[in-house]
Amino acid sequence: MKKEEYRMSSVFHILTLEIDSHASLTPVKLSKKLFSPDKLIAIIDEELGRVWLWLGSKRRRVEKIKARQVASFLKTYGYTYDKNTIGGAKTKMQLIEIDESKILEGDSEEAKKKNELMKRIEGLPEKILIKLGETVEETTTATEAIPEKKIEVSEGKMTLAKGIAILKVLELVKTAYIEANDKIRIETPDGKKYIIETAENKIIIKAPTESEQEKILEEVNRYIG
Repeated sequence: MKKEEYRMSSVFHILTLEIDSHASLTPVKLSKKLFSPDKLIAIIDEELGRVWLWLGSKRRRVEKIKARQVASFLKTYGYTYDKNTIGGAKTKMQLIEIDESKILEGDSEEAKKKNELMKRIEGLPEKILIKLGETVEETTTATEAIPEKKIEVSEGKMTLAKGIAILKVLELVKTAYIEANDKIRIETPDGKKYIIETAENKIIIKAPTESEQEKILEEVNRYIG
């Protein structure tokens, strides 16, 4: 085990995320230009205790349904960015949905919510993560990270290997949120994190415990070995 000192913060964060058609999340810089007809945007606002959800009028109904599901997850569990969980269980959050289609149909309540959001972000810096408030020093302990483990995989079987690893993680944890960018990131409601990524002809597994790593690697080997 390794003891570490780090800063426990009373800072409030505002994090902006773009939601794509597959319900994947990408952190983006906050800007009024984001709130356009072709965008789906979620903002985690710790200071006000809100997750703002913008549903652009040009997005399809099924995409909006997925975006609502993502926003609901963010409201409950937050989002991990730069090693910090923004929002989630530490902050009681309220979901504020703004559907541009309703505004265009003359819905005054929806227009009021949009005006409130525009007023909220007025003057805020164009950053992905905005910090507001004071920071205090505290000391706590953290366990040393479990080293990653790698397994060689032939090029033709890489996609299969990643798929098997993801399924094994989901079998172990039952409930989780999956984020797929340059690496596969799986996080459970209680904060466990699993990372699956590839480098050349290797698949790299990171898990909270060595036993879980071994189970994932065994499953991959069973199918591709």
